[in-house]
Amino acid sequence: MFAPPAGLPGWLPWAGATAESVAIGTTVLVSAPLHEKLNAHFDSATLDRLIATNWIRTIAWTVRAGLAIAMLVAVLR
Repeated sequence: MFAPPAGLPGWLPWAGATAESVAIGTTVLVSAPLHEKLNAHFDSATLDRLIATNWIRTIAWTVRAGLAIAMLVAVLR
């Protein structure tokens, strides 16, 4: 079973895993298919959707980075 290091709140790794899952899931389920669609035929609506959904990935990776920094600080204290 997973046990976080001493001083690390147990919810931080789970929150990080959730943020990373959102980022990877959006990449696999949304972004990659849209890229394939654009490779086959350019469509401005598809490009607009790809750009809009990229914000989900950007926010998820930013949250994940913040959580990683918080975990590092918690462990180093």
